Amino acid sequence: MNAPHSAPPGTATLRARCTELVEYGGVLREASVQRRATWIEGALQRLGALDPAQHGDLAVRSGLSVAMVRWCLEQTLAPLCADTLAAFVHELPAPAPGTVRAAPGRLAVIWLSANVFTAPLRAMIVPLMLGWPVLAKGSSRDDLLAQLFVDALKASDAELGHCCDTVRFQGGDEERETVVLEQAEMLGAYGSDRTLQDLRARISSTTSFVGHGHGLGANSWLWWLAGGRLVAHT
Repeated sequence: MNAPHSAPPGTATLRARCTELVEYGGVLREASVQRRATWIEGALQRLGALDPAQHGDLAVRSGLSVAMVRWCLEQTLAPLCADTLAAFVHELPAPAPGTVRAAPGRLAVIWLSANVFTAPLRAMIVPLMLGWPVLAKGSSRDDLLAQLFVDALKASDAELGHCCDTVRFQGGDEERETVVLEQAEMLGAYGSDRTLQDLRARISSTTSFVGHGHGLGANSWLWWLAGGRLVAHT
């Protein structure tokens, strides 16, 4: 991941990081649902135990008060235990009669914005629980929570921790954006209508896309990812 205020990775480094995620995707796909859930629960517990200095850094980067940062984390993390995460996967209904969920793809790229403080967590968790390795492209204004989550995932399970990463660079950096977009088999993006239109126009016709504008919850497109993209006819 990027250290705060560090220079963005070069295109060769960025491409290598995408390749590593794809290679470790097999480990994630082979992991049981319970192992994935336990891994993510462990990471979330670490986020729940951040120290005051980290809460302060999140407040500065997000523009929220320290009290609001703590409250947002508590409200977001409370329902996300291993049992709930595993049940989410096990209880997904078939999208339609005669269909089943297909195997996860090579790489899910999540294009984050900074307008909703805790949005990165659910946006990254659901693809991971469904067996997709994830690269989160953080907002150039604030990607600290996504970075902390990636660190927590690595600490929770070192092997599965290789299946998620985050990167930050300025919007409009077409060279780096192209490297990321060409690796994606699924692109989930937050942003303005114009941002979503621009991103959709730049991806391959074989890349699944789901976008949602500012202020919309993650559940709309995440349930689409679970119940629509991952479908195979029987």
